[in-house]
Amino acid sequence: MINIASVRNWSKSTAVFFLLVAGVLCFGCDDDAVVLEIRTDLTIPGQLDGLCIEVSARGATPFARRYVLGGTEVPALPATLTVLPGAGSAPVATARGYRDGREVLRARTALSFAGVSHAALGLLRCVAAPAVATLAVRDEVSATGAHIEVLFGRGRAHLVVLEASAVRVLVSDGAVLMPEVTGAAPTVPAGVRALAAADVDGDCDDDLVVVTDSAAELWRHDGRGGLTAEPLPGAGLGAAALGDVDGDGDADLVLAGGARVRLLVNDGAGRFSEAAAAVTPAPTDATAVDLGDFTGDGAIDLIIGQGSAAPAPARAYANDGAGHLGGAASAAYLPETPLSTRAVTLADLDGDGDLDAVLAGLGGAHLYVNRGSGRFDDRSFERLPASTDDLAAAVTGDLDGDCLPELALTRSGAATSLLTGTGTGALAPATLAPRESSRARIADLDGDGLRDLILAGATTVTWVAGR
Repeated sequence: MINIASVRNWSKSTAVFFLLVAGVLCFGCDDDAVVLEIRTDLTIPGQLDGLCIEVSARGATPFARRYVLGGTEVPALPATLTVLPGAGSAPVATARGYRDGREVLRARTALSFAGVSHAALGLLRCVAAPAVATLAVRDEVSATGAHIEVLFGRGRAHLVVLEASAVRVLVSDGAVLMPEVTGAAPTVPAGVRALAAADVDGDCDDDLVVVTDSAAELWRHDGRGGLTAEPLPGAGLGAAALGDVDGDGDADLVLAGGARVRLLVNDGAGRFSEAAAAVTPAPTDATAVDLGDFTGDGAIDLIIGQGSAAPAPARAYANDGAGHLGGAASAAYLPETPLSTRAVTLADLDGDGDLDAVLAGLGGAHLYVNRGSGRFDDRSFERLPASTDDLAAAVTGDLDGDCLPELALTRSGAATSLLTGTGTGALAPATLAPRESSRARIADLDGDGLRDLILAGATTVTWVAGR
């Protein structure tokens, strides 16, 4: 096994924390060790408020622990910890940085034990990677009408594929997708509408929320692809987002659909209870949700897309800092343009440090640019290529390693569009192999440090990666 001997915060040298695996504590008892440094260029706790450290090795019991940043536990970064060799092979260390209960950065490095050596894990705003010449299909698997989500745990990514009556968990060996041996999988509930992922119980493994119109379930992840289902209280409603609404460091759950919205608060162990009247006023025709601190005050906010029956304006709900999301002043944040929204994505698309919003749906996508105070302006006409296509999903992330965002827009029954950042705030068309899809995710499936694009269409799930 890998024995974590100590973690020491450089900015406060008297603070030493002892981390144990299987009750073993060892100082100076081995000539081989790796001194691991974790550092960041983000502010703590404003831009980074949580940290997971994981050390895993083949054939060994992994070490994983989550820390609060900015308090007494780990006041600041950089910090160091000492890793001693154990019985496993090919050890890997991973650091995951969190804000508002959601992962925002990840770093990974292989460990080599030959004397005392040093390794670094940088949770950095951007690390430019070697230029990616093209994005190409790496692998495809057959799947009918699948929902997809990526769960990270135990040093690798697990791609969960949900069909109407079957669950598969796939992992990558760098070249192909292959099944992970996980044992019995949960029964897929009828009429799945949405999936959402976050580490809800603090064990450094992402868990899965499965939502239907009538119910929601939490599928706890053991880090190795194994999933165990348990019911969540109340109705599912159809759209879901996870994030720390009440400011206690763990991911809460927002569910919305039609004229209803619900907030389920997390006790830190993945046990959820409903917070009454926590999101007001109710929407009129909710179709999609996303969470993010668009006001920049340190508390996570909410945007609800609308327009299932007829076009309707999206609603903005600002967090009062005490876990109440208020939408009475929505018009002060978002344009009152009626839309038929099917997806909402909050991300910094122009690199100015605040969250912008993409609302995609029937008739195309709208890019709302944040002025910096949470007030959004519709800049679609100058920053997005003109399009009136009906869209199903929108996901963002840096796919080519140039520290600029890409935006993937899916269309049921038609090819997915990919737009790439230009450095000016505008997004330009990029080349992508024609693949039909209605759902998409962006995540690093193969652990090479570059994010990949995963598309789910009518009959296939496609893994697109850089070359």
